[in-house]
Amino acid sequence: MDIPEISSESLKKIIDYKQIFAGEDIKNALAETSATPHDFHNIEKIGLFFEELDALGFNLIFDYQKWAQEQNDFFERDPAFLENADLTLLRKVMTYHVRTERFLQGHLQSLFENGYITSFLTRLEELYQQM
Repeated sequence: MDIPEISSESLKKIIDYKQIFAGEDIKNALAETSATPHDFHNIEKIGLFFEELDALGFNLIFDYQKWAQEQNDFFERDPAFLENADLTLLRKVMTYHVRTERFLQGHLQSLFENGYITSFLTRLEELYQQM
């Protein structure tokens, strides 16, 4: 599988969401939507984040379900898994999560609530600083 390049400028745009997601506005919005996952995508900054992942070419086109099975789904919800992930693995994992949301509403919201998205952005930032 050929992995298309992603620019450092695009990575920086994605990483910038870390600060936004740490804010009280997002935390309060998440708390309000926890009972109604369908409202999760209506939180403006969260919706923009997932749109940006696609628009900037971060998400990949590949058989993410087959890949997840090959990985035994060990990465699925554990933020600690991300600590040593490289950029390609981060891209595959986030593609998997974004695509899974289409069939399992509330999946991405749970990743916000358990700290997975923050861990993802932290690791992405570490890799960016090493570039």
